Amino acid sequence: MTTPKLANLTAAFISISIFLFLSSSPADGATATSLITGTCKQTPDFNLCVSTLTADPRGPKAAGVQTLALIIIDAVKAKATTAYADIKRLLKTAPELEGPLKSCAQQYNVILTAEIPEAEEAVSGGVAKFGEDGMRGSASDADLCEDGFVKVKSPLTVENKVVSGLAAVGAAVIRQLE
Repeated sequence: MTTPKLANLTAAFISISIFLFLSSSPADGATATSLITGTCKQTPDFNLCVSTLTADPRGPKAAGVQTLALIIIDAVKAKATTAYADIKRLLKTAPELEGPLKSCAQQYNVILTAEIPEAEEAVSGGVAKFGEDGMRGSASDADLCEDGFVKVKSPLTVENKVVSGLAAVGAAVIRQLE
């Protein structure tokens, strides 16, 4: 089992390694690395931001914050889709969790059908405020899912924290477009 301190050190090492690798790239890569670093410094989770943006092939080639925002939105969508699939699976296999899982299914349905499309459309269309709202809503809905497990331990803690954290990073990146 990984301790939180070890996990933080590992995340920091990975982020530094990625940063050093990108720093040694040609001029365009250096510009993108600067963009990623500068953008991520203004988010609530620098390491999560850098690792997400550098893991996507568009990140190291990004010419602007709009592209970075779209990458983060796509990452939120991917993680929310995985969480939603897990919820559907758990609804079939864990009937004792039906109440909070149904609530989570509703929250993630809103994330996937309303908030993420709102964020994508807003960022693509140059209306950053609505994109930020979509990401804030996604973070809030993931938190609401987690909070619904009052009497039992949540089987979705990891997924909820990842979606919430990525969405908070997304909101901060999108805010830089305003």
